[in-house]
Amino acid sequence: MSNTTTHGGFHETGDESISDDPSDHARSTAVKQLKALGLSTYAARTFVAFVSLGEGTTQDVSEVADVP
Repeated sequence: MSNTTTHGGFHETGDESISDDPSDHARSTAVKQLKALGLSTYAARTFVAFVSLGEGTTQDVSEVADVP
């Protein structure tokens, strides 16, 4: 059993990747790096969602980032 947490479009893993989709890996890596810089998990996911979407509503961002 792997140590994997799934959040909306984001998969946070130990050393394993849950998906072969390179964009999932890139988003997960970006979230981890932003957290290492001091952002909260919600802030990191929200930032990555904004960048991923390019444009959208707050509802779109919330769904992609899996934040309230």
